[in-house]
Amino acid sequence: MKKMSGLLSRQNVQEKLYRNLKDRLQNFMHSQEENPVFAKALKQHKESLIRRERLLVPVTTTASLSNIVAFYAYLSKDVPSPSGHHILTFDNVITNAGNAYHPHSGTFIAPRSGFYVFTWTIRIFGTAHHSTELLVNNNVAGSTYLDPANTIDGSVTGTVVVHVDQGDDVLVRTLDRYYRGDIISRFEGRSSFAGWALA
Repeated sequence: MKKMSGLLSRQNVQEKLYRNLKDRLQNFMHSQEENPVFAKALKQHKESLIRRERLLVPVTTTASLSNIVAFYAYLSKDVPSPSGHHILTFDNVITNAGNAYHPHSGTFIAPRSGFYVFTWTIRIFGTAHHSTELLVNNNVAGSTYLDPANTIDGSVTGTVVVHVDQGDDVLVRTLDRYYRGDIISRFEGRSSFAGWALA
């Protein structure tokens, strides 16, 4: 009990010191308001604090986190010599908000209608060359092609903004022509597939 009263007494002393210091600082600031150099420095300091507060305050949006639809997955290993119309199953899922991407089939099934962004990257090298396409319900929405001509280890990325209806399937597959060799996905460069709903 004695310790508690000692702590409370110290707290009271600290609070008095804080109030005293705060009052003195406010009095000093009021006395300097006529000083143009001080006024300018004070204004800049206040603006800086406001900017910092804006960065620290989370942005509020009308959409709740439960409404977010977004996914990102990549191939966990190389795909050896896929044939034409081979669906690429990007099996290592990093993000799957809304659980609409299905890694076993490589298919995104739209949980709601709206505009979506889809992007996919295919990595190849050597004598391999591949053309891939993004399908929405078996309709081609975009395609890519890369032939490194045995001179580079490279990748190609396709991006599509498209309206998708609820229940539509979206996937990436090889074309029925312009395919040869392996599609590569390793730690130094991944073949990947991602998508998200626009507000």
